[in-house]
Amino acid sequence: MAASYPTIVRRFTPHVDGTEYVMAGHMNDVQDELAAIETTLGPKPHIYSPNSGTPTAYSSVASRLDGMQQTAAAQQAQINSLLDASKNGWALPIASVYASGTSIPPTKRADHVATDSDWYRVRWVRAIVDTNGAYSSGFYVTIPKRGWYIVTSTTTMKNPVQDVDIEHNVWVRVKVSGPSPADYEIGKDDSSAVMNSGGWHRMTTASGVELYEGDRVYLQVRHDYIAQDPNAINRQTLSASARMQLTYVRALPNQIISRAEALLPDELDPTNP
Repeated sequence: MAASYPTIVRRFTPHVDGTEYVMAGHMNDVQDELAAIETTLGPKPHIYSPNSGTPTAYSSVASRLDGMQQTAAAQQAQINSLLDASKNGWALPIASVYASGTSIPPTKRADHVATDSDWYRVRWVRAIVDTNGAYSSGFYVTIPKRGWYIVTSTTTMKNPVQDVDIEHNVWVRVKVSGPSPADYEIGKDDSSAVMNSGGWHRMTTASGVELYEGDRVYLQVRHDYIAQDPNAINRQTLSASARMQLTYVRALPNQIISRAEALLPDELDPTNP
């Protein structure tokens, strides 16, 4: 009788000692099924033999299948990431916000050592682009979806100094605020106007960074005067105009689900300069 496997799994009738004869046909059926199983699996089914290179021996067929499944799952995760980016659009603009004039007081300390209170957040006045409701009002653009982003900013501030003895400096930085850890910086630039130069300061930042749903991105500015005679400085509050753009590039790998898992240990320390 031909073997049933691999078309179906054959069920054998149990035999009872002393009540029936076990015939040769009974054992022949068992042997046919065993031969069918071995033929289907082939020789050394627990060993992967590539066309070139060293074969890999697994402890069992089950462990080899598990390894194959894990590889397939990892590949599918990469495919899903690509599909996610293709469905949502590569380099998809998320938000472009604009500020026409945020008042920025100068650094408070006469020794020019800035503290965190000398940094002033730019208040955006409108969104030029806002495809996902990332901006409503105020200082922040809120990330709508976990992913890899490009964040750019451009800031201008007029140089008020016309005196040959006074130098004016401006700094900008882009920061991210999330549930944890502390806010951290993703971009920074500065501009120095030499004495009696006039004109404008122009600062730009550009960063590729992983961001997470609910993270809030904002821009800060500070400025300061340096003079041979500190009493000669007219320490004015100045106006900064700025624009910030966020572009979604693609999804993150599945194993990165929070900011803390993507940051290095020293980046998690809020006291780290």
